[in-house]
Amino acid sequence: MKYPAAMKNLFLLLLLILSSQTTFGQWEKNFYVDENGMPTKDAYESLAATGTFSNAQTQDAEASFIFIKDDATLTVKIFEYNNMEPSTSQASFQDVVLTKPDGDIAKIKRVFFTKKGALFFSKGKFCEKDQICLWHLLESWVVNKDKFADFNKQTQTPGDYTMVFDRTVGDTKSNYTVNFTLN
Repeated sequence: MKYPAAMKNLFLLLLLILSSQTTFGQWEKNFYVDENGMPTKDAYESLAATGTFSNAQTQDAEASFIFIKDDATLTVKIFEYNNMEPSTSQASFQDVVLTKPDGDIAKIKRVFFTKKGALFFSKGKFCEKDQICLWHLLESWVVNKDKFADFNKQTQTPGDYTMVFDRTVGDTKSNYTVNFTLN
């Protein structure tokens, strides 16, 4: 079932507010809702986290992150200043560096960063709805293997993680750091 973007964003913001009152580190099982606000049978897990972002206008400003995971994807929604989604006119591929609880560092290369400001770890080929994506599909077939499995493999150990990634589009660059704990 498809849901309007505004409804999803409102739902995710509500989820962020509600999860700020709960303990970080536990995946919470949730259900998508239909147009009447009734839960569907389609489930996902979510996790709220905090961190910072920097760009040409600000350094180390607060940011909130919501991890949303289902059977095939992980989306990391970003809220700069804890309430604003970063957006741009084009999507990009970015590398993600993950520091694991034992101090080991893993790099997941070329993760899709959507125009609406979310990292998208996927099992398969993908493209934003209003984008001509032949180039992205070709790149995904050649370079972009299963990023969802890569993330899951790197986050199997309970403990504290730090994820660092950039968003570079043209001359504009933002840096993000998110800290999260998995129990």
